Amino acid sequence: MVVMNNLLSYYYEDHKGNITKEYLIDHVKYGLEIIGKKRSSRIYKYMSNLSPGFLSLIKLAFIFHDTGKVFYQSNYKVNDKGERYLSFIGHEWFSSYIFMEYREELIEEDMYGNYRELDCVFLSILYHHHALNIRRRKPCVKELEINIWELEELINELIQLDAFIDDGGVFNRAIGNVRRKLREVKNLLENAILQVDEENRKTWRNFISSSKARKLFLSVLSVIIATDYVASQKRGQGRSRFYKSVEDFVNLYMS
Repeated sequence: MVVMNNLLSYYYEDHKGNITKEYLIDHVKYGLEIIGKKRSSRIYKYMSNLSPGFLSLIKLAFIFHDTGKVFYQSNYKVNDKGERYLSFIGHEWFSSYIFMEYREELIEEDMYGNYRELDCVFLSILYHHHALNIRRRKPCVKELEINIWELEELINELIQLDAFIDDGGVFNRAIGNVRRKLREVKNLLENAILQVDEENRKTWRNFISSSKARKLFLSVLSVIIATDYVASQKRGQGRSRFYKSVEDFVNLYMS
């Protein structure tokens, strides 16, 4: 198994010093295993008739949905109880930005048949935490402090996610582009947010006239949210009320 020792998708330390953590590559690996076991489910059968590439779209969305957490690896916080944790609030903007770089490379290499379907992946990544109020999460992105040199090395570790994608090196080139822009683009964080927001507006305008695109987006998003929550249970944390809704969705449509 590939080991990505430095990229965390979850970190929590209680006041007694007990640590619960999860590595990004483990979260992605487990989520993809869940997705692979659901190929005969109701939602897969129905959506595959609408889009033969439905499974590929879901896999792409899950692989990229937490990549933006690479920007938050030093964003430790301490709550009122003295518990230390990594805060990833707003990571979905950077995950979406990284996916935009990847999509651009795919288009340039002419490696995906229906590029419009990739809009569904983009929106699913951006909105996979919409239940936590995306408008309140956004200001936290602008407050993020980063060390460019440390971030360059961490971003380079994302290349190991290439193990889950058979694309002839396109993923690696996209990650290389993100690293290069860290050095070349002034105020990259602000620039990334602006690009994602503009792409968000443009995509929604395109969706207005396409019921197929809306169905595809909502289905991809629902599966990603459900898979994310189920995969997160490996951390051993308690189950929220929202998880009950997710569990109902999985039992009804993903079983």
